[in-house]
Amino acid sequence: MNRLLVILILLCVIPSRAQEYFQQKVDYIIDVRLDEEHHTLHANISFDYTNNSPDTLHELIIHLWPNAYQGDHTALGKQLLEERKTDLHFHPEKRGSIDSIAFEIDGYPHDFSNFDDNLDIVVIHLKKPLAPGSTLKCSTPFRVALPSGTISRLGYIENKYYITQWYPKPAVYDREGWHPMPYLGQGEFYSEYGSFDVTIDIPKDYVLAATGSIKTESEKYWLHERARLYMDTSLLSNFDEPWSKQRKKVRFTQDNVHDFAWFADPTWMVKIDSVQLPYSARWVQTWSYITPENTRLWSDASDYINDAVYYYSLWNGEYPYSTVTAIDGQRAAGAGMEYPMITLISDPVTKSSLETEIVHEVGHNWFYGTLGSNERDHPWMDEGLNTANEIRYFLTKYPDKEILDLDSKILDRIKAFFDLKGYDKKDASYLSYLFSARLGIDQAIETRSEDFNQLNYGVIAYNKTGLVFEYLRHYWGDSLYDVAFQNYYNEWEFKHPQPEDLKTSLETTSGESLDWLFHDLISTDEQVDYKLKNVRKGNVTIANRTNLNVPFSLTATSKDLSIRTYWIPPVKGDTLIILDSLDIIEARIDAPETLLEEFRHNNTWRSKGILPTVEPLKLQFYGSLDRAEKTQIYWTPAVTWNNYDKLLLGISFYNGTLPVKPFQWRLAPSYSFGENKITGAGYTTLTKYFDSGIFQFIRLGVYGRHFSYDTNLTYTRLTTALNIQFRRPHPRSTFTHSVRLRNVSVWRELPTITEPPVSVELSNSNYSILDLRYRLEDQHVLHPWQIVFDTQFATGFVKSSIDANFQWQVRPSSRLQWRNYIGWFWRNNYPSSGSYYNFGLSGTPDYLFDYYFLGRSEGKGFLSRQFFVADGGLKYDTKRSVNRMVASSTVQYPIWRFFQVYAEGAFTSDTFEGSNSQQSFEQVMHYGAGFSLRFVPEFVELYFPVVYGNTTDGFTNGINPFVEFRFVLDLRIDEIYRRATQGVY
Repeated sequence: MNRLLVILILLCVIPSRAQEYFQQKVDYIIDVRLDEEHHTLHANISFDYTNNSPDTLHELIIHLWPNAYQGDHTALGKQLLEERKTDLHFHPEKRGSIDSIAFEIDGYPHDFSNFDDNLDIVVIHLKKPLAPGSTLKCSTPFRVALPSGTISRLGYIENKYYITQWYPKPAVYDREGWHPMPYLGQGEFYSEYGSFDVTIDIPKDYVLAATGSIKTESEKYWLHERARLYMDTSLLSNFDEPWSKQRKKVRFTQDNVHDFAWFADPTWMVKIDSVQLPYSARWVQTWSYITPENTRLWSDASDYINDAVYYYSLWNGEYPYSTVTAIDGQRAAGAGMEYPMITLISDPVTKSSLETEIVHEVGHNWFYGTLGSNERDHPWMDEGLNTANEIRYFLTKYPDKEILDLDSKILDRIKAFFDLKGYDKKDASYLSYLFSARLGIDQAIETRSEDFNQLNYGVIAYNKTGLVFEYLRHYWGDSLYDVAFQNYYNEWEFKHPQPEDLKTSLETTSGESLDWLFHDLISTDEQVDYKLKNVRKGNVTIANRTNLNVPFSLTATSKDLSIRTYWIPPVKGDTLIILDSLDIIEARIDAPETLLEEFRHNNTWRSKGILPTVEPLKLQFYGSLDRAEKTQIYWTPAVTWNNYDKLLLGISFYNGTLPVKPFQWRLAPSYSFGENKITGAGYTTLTKYFDSGIFQFIRLGVYGRHFSYDTNLTYTRLTTALNIQFRRPHPRSTFTHSVRLRNVSVWRELPTITEPPVSVELSNSNYSILDLRYRLEDQHVLHPWQIVFDTQFATGFVKSSIDANFQWQVRPSSRLQWRNYIGWFWRNNYPSSGSYYNFGLSGTPDYLFDYYFLGRSEGKGFLSRQFFVADGGLKYDTKRSVNRMVASSTVQYPIWRFFQVYAEGAFTSDTFEGSNSQQSFEQVMHYGAGFSLRFVPEFVELYFPVVYGNTTDGFTNGINPFVEFRFVLDLRIDEIYRRATQGVY
């Protein structure tokens, strides 16, 4: 019986114990010497690792993060390639590493091995397991070959040093186990708290800044003297000169931090100030390290640091350390990055942007420094909560300050003209979120850092999260919100809170379930969308158009102009809300615009007007930002040119701007001065964006245009198109594929010549073609490729083609390109050499009028030299088309950045009808070579053929490449936009 009781007790206790919070502790002693001649660090590290877990540890996992810089085969290198950055691939001299590791634990050498093939993570298998409550001492020498500071956070630029994530550091072991994580640029850190005692040996003329407090009295005196001479750079120069060949050792210490970073620059000027904390009245010293060229820009930096420390302490809990430092990092890739007690600032261009960056980075001393969440797995707990405080900081300190506020009368006029006034800091975050959400690429806030695409890491982890918690503050009010976060801070200071810990803490303080916040808004990528459907006296009908259940505010204005705001609990479907006995003339959901809705245009009802739920019309020149309270129509003059219409002067009306809208239209009539007639273009599209599933979007559109294509000849084109963009396999994937089905109807004027007498009459050539295209592409920066399958169906023919383009990056700005094309007719009722619907051999007949030609019908002269690399794509003008089959291949090799040489060949097969009505076939090989200038590949290119010919006629004599040159000028806006955004989202 007693034995059974013991077993039952153990069964109850063990699960409970597994959930108990524990935290390991690491105390470091590091001695490091900077070798500025070879840009290396020579160091020794010793750390005491205390096992506070209930588990016996048999291994120790160590991060050796400088090894991430060894090349593009590391996790960092692979991520940089995803971001189209090739420095680690093409520049071995910029790489870095850590070596000379020889671990000893409690005096005994220990071997180590790489963890999961990561060069920057190693596993030490302990000879003696580490029991709960025990401590081991680990030591090793190490050498760091510093990478270029243009790669990521660690490195040097000329004589400036940014020393971060530089020493062997144990991974975190918590209730979830070990957290080994390779170093990443997009994705920050998670480290154990402890103490640091670091001595840095450095040339004496260097200004040194680091985590912790300076313990070397001579260095303190030297820095204070330098600060005293802050305003006189000539004295500062004399101050440095005598020590240029000497060295110094500076010691820093600090408890209760989880990282140590240091920075060195011989040019820095030092500014020292202080700020008094709001509750304890304790003084905190603030330091600014400023490059001489930025003294004017940084003149108020101390105020920014002081205000950030004060407000963050007031709202969240007091700053626990004695100093705060901000450093002018200029060109460093790792600038704009926080470390305990010290932050590196990038290169802002205005004082406003400098204040924004300083406030955000100093704020990380709370949400990263003292609240040490797992930034890699839950970046929103660091970046997002910090952004919420940043938004509040600017709304509090500058309640009337708008974005793009430079205290300029000219800028004020521009903002008023483009209807850009009234947008504040919160709106800037909201607009960036809208850009992502409306494109159907929104991601859940609760997403790992490395799983965000490049755009969304900032948009979601920072801005969307900041807006969600700004909404919570608006919903709760400042008093409850501040108490809740101060309780959270006090409970988890110097610990590792997880999302469920934050949720529990906030719910405990508020007494309210926050499932709507943590489940609906944080853990899903669904959008909030409440709609105000109708108002009858005091009865308001609200529709929830999504599955999210979020509380919202409803503001009602009565006939006596009294305004009342009600907080409405989450509703599902259509819900009738009965307010007080009000005679309502206007009602609005979320009047302060703090609710994170993708579309706010259905939030308002007005008693005036024919359509009470439609916003008033606003006619706006050129463009503006999306305003929920207005129905915006934009207009702009339109000026274009072609050789037949000559100058085309018109006006364009449209509703589309950024962020994009599901329904867009454009009407652009114009007057042709060459033909003295009305021309123009227009379209309307309806797009459904999907937050999940296999589709990113499905778009149905109708497009029309009417212009001249030759002297006194016009064409009209009407296209109905269905575009399907499939979702990428992973948000950071470079692979995409899409389908387009369209019907193109063309009405083309043709001249008819009758003799005698000679007269020219106009007739129409009308045709409709159904076109199905499937595009696959991978825009990997080193070896992008694209394959397009296309089939066209018409009354007189059916034809297909495959266009495959492969590229290899051979130098940072140069690619080898290999294009292969094959096209064939399944059926062709027009088997003549001059058929309008044939394949082009050295361009495209463009009977679908897809391309913009300056002189579409020109047979000679400069404008006839324009072509597009389509169909056969030969670079010399063959003046031939193909009515049966064409297969071509072109290789272009880069000699210099823009200068390339090319070689090409093509096989053609044509059908001819003989005099006896029997078909005959002609098969010809074509070949050519030359050089090209590709200024903007595929958009602006010049080709100079040097040699060409075919198997029928042989080589062509007397070629002058500068006379027979051809050029590509592609002005299709949709293609330019598609190319510009590749690799971003």
